[in-house]
This record gives sequence, structure tokens and C-alpha cells, in this order.
Amino acid sequence: MKANPIGIEGIIFFQAHRGGGGYEMPDNTIAACKYGWDLGAIPEIDVRNTKDGKIICLHDDTLRRTTNAGCDIADKPVELLNFDDIKNLDAGSYFSPQYKKERIPLLTDIFNIMKNNERLYLYIDLKKIDSKTIIENIKSHNMEKQCILCSSDISLLLSIKDALPSSQLMQWIGGSKQEIEQKFHQTASHAIKKLDQIQIHLNDKEKPDKIWRYTADKDFLENALEITRNCNVDLEVFPWHFEKSDIFNLLDIGIRWFATDRPKQFYSFAKEWLEKMSRVINFSSSAFSLS
Repeated sequence: MKANPIGIEGIIFFQAHRGGGGYEMPDNTIAACKYGWDLGAIPEIDVRNTKDGKIICLHDDTLRRTTNAGCDIADKPVELLNFDDIKNLDAGSYFSPQYKKERIPLLTDIFNIMKNNERLYLYIDLKKIDSKTIIENIKSHNMEKQCILCSSDISLLLSIKDALPSSQLMQWIGGSKQEIEQKFHQTASHAIKKLDQIQIHLNDKEKPDKIWRYTADKDFLENALEITRNCNVDLEVFPWHFEKSDIFNLLDIGIRWFATDRPKQFYSFAKEWLEKMSRVINFSSSAFSLS
């Protein structure tokens, strides 16, 4: 990948989905982005257009879940509202009273934080957005090299690449086991070399077992990892649920890019895995020197 995020010891890299997924931070807020950056992660935000063409950071189509919007606008799609209608809403108290000052940020608010630090990167998930508007915003703020644009729609990503040739692109792939495998191999056959990352969603089996909990088979992920590496593309996985053993299993097969709703918890598990591997390497080196 062209990006050079901090990550964990420069070995393991991770996306803080929505900044903290609503589990560790109020999602799609400036506080959540700062939280992700402080952990060494790349925060992810979702972007949408308002009626007056502003680009806001909001996951849902409406305001009800994450703000204190009144009943007159809470269930209206945000593309039918002007930014002035929503700019003063509380976007943090739903998570915790300490974040009551958080507001729905404009994408430019986040760009203004990033502009003086080339080590800060941002995943931008393209929801209901006018592609011309996002292209203009990225260009005008000189953020082409610090953003990774994300969508499940490969055609949308490639059309943006034509306008932003230095942009970084990630296709995320979700769905059933069969759908994920089909979509991955379709991209691998036709467009993989135009991407920087592919993200695969890891859904739990109906009855997760202790050996492997995800519907995406270990063999499939190992094969996907080989294919992406050969094309100089990062394979990122998004385990919706995980325990320490699950993260260890994924790291053991060679995966080094992750997305998570629980970035702090992921960080602690990944850090522990690195410490474990360091002990193993040191022990092996000592044993070799003694022999």
C-alpha cells in the first residue's frame, strides 16, 4: 500500500471502523477519528451529501440512532436536509454524556486536522454521495495521498480513480460465504491490480467452533492472501466478532491488515501476539546459538 500508517510496531495495521464502531467511541465523530489515530489505526468514516451539497460524516441514512434530532427530522434521509438543519445536533450523548459536545462533522473538518500531519490517514466509505463532490473536496484539500476510498461497488471506485489517479482504493466484500468467494475471484480476475486493498468480511458461523469461527474458510483466506500479495495488494479482514484466539489464528496465517469496531481491544490482542512471536524468535535464536 502507498500509505505508511503507524500501525502496531510497523507490522500490523488496522482500520478503526467508524472510529470505534459505537462500541468504544461515538461513531463518525472527530473524537472517534482522534481515538483511532492515537492507537496507530486508520479511522474510517462514512460520507453522505446533504441537500445543499455538503459532505457530512454519518453512517446511517437518517439521524435517529446517533443524534438528538427531533421527531420532525430524525427519520428523514439526510439528503433531504440542509447542513444548517443538523450542524448543531448532539452526536455523542447517545454513546456517553462525556461526548455531548460532538457534532456531525463535515469531511473538511477532518481534512483540516489531517493536513499538517502526513502520517494521518483516513478510510472514506462512500455511502450516498455525489462522486464529483468528493473528488473536488479531496483535490481542494490535497488529501489524495492520505485517503483510502472504500466501496463494495468496484465500478464506482474505478471511475474515481480516473479523476484521482493517485488515490488509494479499497473494495469491501461482504455477504454469504459463497457471495464473498464469488465476488473476490471476480475482482481478482478483472480489476485487482487497480486496487490497493480488498477487505473481506468475516461473519460468524451459525455455530462457531473453537478451531475456526468464521464462514470464510481458512483455506480461502490463505489463497486470497497469496493472490493479493502477488498483485501487491493488501488483504484486509473485518471480523465482526472476535476473541483473542481468533485474532491469533488470523495473524498466524499471515494476515496483517484488519478492520474492527473495537480498535483498542484489537490492539491489545495484536500486541500480545507480537510479544509472543518475539519470545519465540528470541528463544529459537538462543537455541541455535547454543547448538
